[in-house]
Amino acid sequence: GAVVLCGWLLHMPVLTHVDLMASMKANAAGAFLASATALWCLYTCAPESRWFLVARVLAVAIVLVGFLSFAEDLFGFELGIDQLIVADLPQAVHTTHLGRMSPATSFSLIFLGFALLAFRARRSYLAALTHWLVVPPLLVSVLAMVGYAFGVSAFYEVTTDTSMAVPHALAILALRLFLMLRAQAHWFA
Repeated sequence: GAVVLCGWLLHMPVLTHVDLMASMKANAAGAFLASATALWCLYTCAPESRWFLVARVLAVAIVLVGFLSFAEDLFGFELGIDQLIVADLPQAVHTTHLGRMSPATSFSLIFLGFALLAFRARRSYLAALTHWLVVPPLLVSVLAMVGYAFGVSAFYEVTTDTSMAVPHALAILALRLFLMLRAQAHWFA
């Protein structure tokens, strides 16, 4: 996330996308950076600390960004959040709206945010949800990676103009696996 944000801010396309594939959008990169920060805070800080609260606020922000982007795609309206951090290039490929992450990415961010909220929750039944909340986005990211590996665009494109970027799929996969490994106390309870 941090590398991609630097690529957008410094106008270095080599850091935002691979070849002629879809680029990782700045708002998605910011959400992934917030996810990693929240996960780190939740894993390393005591529940009573201020950083634990910061992690929860970041998780709510991640859900909100994912939900708003998904709602824009689902209902066809513009909220203007797609290019809030940085403007997308007019010649961007594999996107219907400049700066907007794919619906698969926004769907995954919603689940990631909720999984972060459930991770290390005080109530054990909420903490047990962490593993179940990472399964749908894990499947989405694995399908996207398989699609890119074998050239099956139906696995990473929702429509012919909107596709999940490779860095999105990798970031989702890494965050999901880390969450699954760190929430061992309630393994698929």
